[in-house]
Amino acid sequence: MRDGPMPDGPRTLATIIDPAGNLVGLAAHGGAHVDSRTMPSANVIPALTDVAAAIEWMSGAFGFVERWRAGEHRAQMAYGHGAIVIADRDTSDITPGPQSIMLRVNDARAHHDRARDFGATILDEPRDFPYAERQDAARDLGGHQWSFTESIADLAPEDWGAASGPAIHR
Repeated sequence: MRDGPMPDGPRTLATIIDPAGNLVGLAAHGGAHVDSRTMPSANVIPALTDVAAAIEWMSGAFGFVERWRAGEHRAQMAYGHGAIVIADRDTSDITPGPQSIMLRVNDARAHHDRARDFGATILDEPRDFPYAERQDAARDLGGHQWSFTESIADLAPEDWGAASGPAIHR
């Protein structure tokens, strides 16, 4: 545990550092789930730095949509049911430096073309993997590596040499 847990209205907030050194924010809602227009319904929300340039770039290159912005120090952007937070490194406790993030997309080839046309640094062209995902990768203007994945079939992990865990059996 890095910070917390600490109460914040109807929820409790905490931050931890995972085994790879990434800062992860946690939010627990007491009692009934509270819907909030400020916080997306996503359970995992990566936090990146460098607000001003990132909002326009993430929209143009990767297709994110701005949910809200607090001046020039913090913003939240959505992609489907997921979201990212972008915060100024001087006013937040977000760990600076490159992160690696995976984003699920509907069409990896079209998404790749959009990112390339907007000037993203392409790290890997779209290709199909035995676990029924088409994936490619790019680097954003902040140096973060993004992997984009499109499901192209529904296979059980056993179909491609892995084992199903408890979360799949729910």
